[in-house]
Amino acid sequence: MYIERINEFIVLSKVLNYSKAADMLFISQPALSKHIHELEVSLGVDLFERNTHKMRLTPIGEIFYDEAVGIVKKYNHALAAIEKYINDSPKHLSLGFLGAATQNFLSKFIIDFNSNHPDISISFSTDKMDELAYRIMEDELDVAMVTIIDDKLSTEIQYRHIQDSKLYVICHPDSPIASLDTVSMADIAEYPMIDFNRKNLPYNWAFNRHLFEMANVTPKAVVDVDHIDTSLLHLSTNKGFFLAPMYLLHIFPNEFVKKPVSDSFASVPLNLIWKKSNHNPLVEVFVNEFTAFLKKNHKPY
Repeated sequence: MYIERINEFIVLSKVLNYSKAADMLFISQPALSKHIHELEVSLGVDLFERNTHKMRLTPIGEIFYDEAVGIVKKYNHALAAIEKYINDSPKHLSLGFLGAATQNFLSKFIIDFNSNHPDISISFSTDKMDELAYRIMEDELDVAMVTIIDDKLSTEIQYRHIQDSKLYVICHPDSPIASLDTVSMADIAEYPMIDFNRKNLPYNWAFNRHLFEMANVTPKAVVDVDHIDTSLLHLSTNKGFFLAPMYLLHIFPNEFVKKPVSDSFASVPLNLIWKKSNHNPLVEVFVNEFTAFLKKNHKPY
């Protein structure tokens, strides 16, 4: 039963004349007669008494009229509420990301997004991976771009996998690794490693350990860092090698050697995450357009 049919019934009930009602509804009289007949069939009752001189509502038609008026009022109220929600919906989106990790391609997308949606403002903030997840849960961010997703948050966090970035070994030119033709996780496990601080960067630390476990080896971490930039100092003094995804290679000066890890599993995922209970309609817009942007560009990062 369509709301249009109910509305047609109400109009006909008021004027009790098919010709007048059809004119008021901007439809033909035969079409209105057909619609009312279909409504009566669907309800299983006669709503009007008809004879050659006049028509009137049947007793059940009068009951249905009162209910129909209420139905249409509620329907119109619902439409008004929806329209108000759309007009009052937020035109702002807060985005968190891993600093230099995504800046290389994110800025290109934002230019396109702003061009397509000049009425939407986006605020940006960078943070550590665990902090980004926490801020999503606390509704401080609408969307965040992270690499690793905490399994503990899987029931409350929604995510979309964007792509994988190949893992590279960064080392000093005097490092023994620099002379290797190819490098695998098993190969580099024999050499000193600059690792992430387990306490301050638990996700990054755990991810590195996971990669070595997949190769059935244990790394020889000799120093840990709280930030990728800190690794540059240790690399320049040849303290050890550092693992970084392809999208971070631009951070490391050309004086360092950069070799791709040959293992098929040696890559870093990139994911967009948001809270399942987030009702900001712009989240879906952003996620869909960002996914389409990366597919269109076909460029690995």
